[in-house]
Amino acid sequence: MPYPDPQRAELVASSLRRGLAVHDDQFDALYPAWAREPSRIHWTPVAVAVRAAELLVVRPGQRVLDVGSGAGKLCQIGALTSNGRFHGVEQRPHLVTLAREVAGQLGADGAEFAHGNMKAIDWRGFDSFYLYNPFFENQVGVIDPVDDTVPLERTLQDDYVTFVRAQLAAAPAGTRVVTYHGFGGTLPLGYFRMLHEKRGNGHLELWLKGPHVLDA
Repeated sequence: MPYPDPQRAELVASSLRRGLAVHDDQFDALYPAWAREPSRIHWTPVAVAVRAAELLVVRPGQRVLDVGSGAGKLCQIGALTSNGRFHGVEQRPHLVTLAREVAGQLGADGAEFAHGNMKAIDWRGFDSFYLYNPFFENQVGVIDPVDDTVPLERTLQDDYVTFVRAQLAAAPAGTRVVTYHGFGGTLPLGYFRMLHEKRGNGHLELWLKGPHVLDA
């Protein structure tokens, strides 16, 4: 099967735009074989991505940051099923290249991807944030990593969680955060959990930052 497969991509994109169910095996077939195996653990399931996009984008043009976007599945699906703009940041350059290629085949114009560390991103440019437990790979030996192309250390998880909390604390009222399987920490003061639902093999949660923050 050629990669990427334009005919398959057109069918998947059309189904998603029309609100039809797409199985993960169908979507993951857009990726080369080496990128399909990590999907079971590391890429957001299709149904979860559709629901997350619905929660993250509540008005046209909202900008969503996906931290640790991997092969781009959340952003690609979000761009096809909502009127938001999805920006993925990923440390593995080969995954960024793949995400862009598949997004192009899908016609997911509202998805874009950057190679780098999330610390280099200006979080002030986004309205909503998606966190699929992006730092858990650093718990070496607990789960299989995507690959061995980036350094993984237990201390990095704490460092990254602290950074995310600081960025979210500085975000304005109305900021929306969706977590899937959590993100390794707790949301800072001022965020209220608006939704908690079982999705796939985990829980999807929506957090909304209120207009007032109580003193600690």
